[in-house]
Amino acid sequence: MINTDIVRIDCDCPECGKEHVDRDYWALNPHKTHLCEHCGSLFPVTERSVSRSFISSEFHQTIKHLFEN
Repeated sequence: MINTDIVRIDCDCPECGKEHVDRDYWALNPHKTHLCEHCGSLFPVTERSVSRSFISSEFHQTIKHLFEN
């Protein structure tokens, strides 16, 4: 089942400064440690979340609507 209460954040790597984008399993499963796909750095965030850029608000609302009905 897909988690419809996903916290989405803007997520830039503190090491290289590039935007981090969660993919595959991690794009739908919130987590507190992220792995930068650019430099390989692991970095923490304050709450379990996924990067905002992968899941748009419209897509998220559509998924939420489908699973609520």
